[in-house]
Amino acid sequence: MDTGRKRAIDYVPKEQSSAIMSESRRSGDDIPVTFTCSVGALRELLKCVEDCYRRWPGGDPNEQVILENMRASLYVILYDTLLENDLV
Repeated sequence: MDTGRKRAIDYVPKEQSSAIMSESRRSGDDIPVTFTCSVGALRELLKCVEDCYRRWPGGDPNEQVILENMRASLYVILYDTLLENDLV
């Protein structure tokens, strides 16, 4: 059952100065993007993000937070889709 709802992974920076363009804005990191893929592709994407999170070598801790947020969002999208289509 397709409800026509669009799903997206939301990442919005918490604070951004209007006077000075932030680094994320200059790099485009805070521009929302929407894409469509199959359930199989979504499962593979989730596996990739989980693997990146598990193998995260360290460095900027914000990277790990972003990976965890992506993992959680992809998981919700996957199971929401499976439930809506009576696949679980």
